[in-house]
This record gives sequence, C-alpha cells and structure tokens, in this order.
Amino acid sequence: SRKFYVRRKHEEKHENQGVCYSLLFGIDEVLFLYECRDDCNKKTYVFKVETKHKDKVVAQLENCNTFLKQKRLPPKINNTTICKWCDYFSRCRKDG
Repeated sequence: SRKFYVRRKHEEKHENQGVCYSLLFGIDEVLFLYECRDDCNKKTYVFKVETKHKDKVVAQLENCNTFLKQKRLPPKINNTTICKWCDYFSRCRKDG
C-alpha cells in the first residue's frame, strides 16, 4: 500500500503495454488504473502515446520478427529482474 500512496504517475514499465493497446485500437491516449490492495482505493493516469513511443515498440516487434524469420535466438540478456520469472531461466543458466 505504501507504493500506492506515494504514486504520482503511471509506472514507466507499463508504457510498452499501453503503447501496444494504442496501436491495436488506434487510440492516442491510454488510461492506467492502479488499485490499492489494502482498501481498494484507485488512482488513474492518462498516458498520451506519442509517435516516438509507437516507433520504439514497432521497432522492438520488427526486431523480434527478424529473429523468428531467421529461426535464430535473440542475444541472451543478463537481467535478474526479468530473468527470475522466465520459464526458461534454469535452462538458460545451464546453457551458459
């Protein structure tokens, strides 16, 4: 709940998801809704999706598609924050 009450804007890590919705639905504003788990209070933030945001996400998707078309794996990342929730975490560590 502490994180909820000090929140003053949407979390940057949620932006790519908002941009994807923007691209999918053809809208330029996305509403982020955060709910406190303790008392169900809510906070909302409007994110205005700009061309630079869309271009960044489209480039990431195109990069992903390039690896798929070439049937290659993307370069391995070493980010424990992301990796710890990955289904392939233990396999990836074994492969070095």
